[in-house]
Amino acid sequence: MALIIILAILAILVLYFISCQRSFISWQEKIKNALSNIAVQQKSRWDALKQIAKSAKAYKLHEAETLVNLTAARSGKVATSAKEVQASDKDFLAALHNLNVVVEAYPELKADGLYAQTMSSINGYEDKVRLSRQVYNDCVTQYNRLVKQLPSSIVANLLHFTEENYLEFEQASSAMPDLDL
Repeated sequence: MALIIILAILAILVLYFISCQRSFISWQEKIKNALSNIAVQQKSRWDALKQIAKSAKAYKLHEAETLVNLTAARSGKVATSAKEVQASDKDFLAALHNLNVVVEAYPELKADGLYAQTMSSINGYEDKVRLSRQVYNDCVTQYNRLVKQLPSSIVANLLHFTEENYLEFEQASSAMPDLDL
């Protein structure tokens, strides 16, 4: 009788171990998927910016040439880690700032219907990137909770599952903007 109880306990432990391992793998895949979704949205955002840069180039603006080169170089890169996502965001904001400088200097570009339409689509992509970041961080939260909490943390340590990093944002970008008009 004691042997049956010991075997039953061992079977339960093995099943729990397998269940935890599968949960870790499942959450890691969800994190990869969420990161991939961010990369897709970022690429779309870069493509839209490239379209505006090409439109500016049609106006024979020297500054637009630099912007076209920057967006072409950056739009082909796909982020595969949280750090790369953050670097892409930083590059995008710099490129968007450069574009805004060009547009302010050349009002006829701002009057172009393509510019307004593309800026609208960039705003839409920006919302999708924001949502994708939220999904990524939610997945990381669930995974990290599984890695840290007992008894699954024991299985995580045995199988070398470690915490994932959140997408963090620079303090400057999350601070309230100065609206002194």
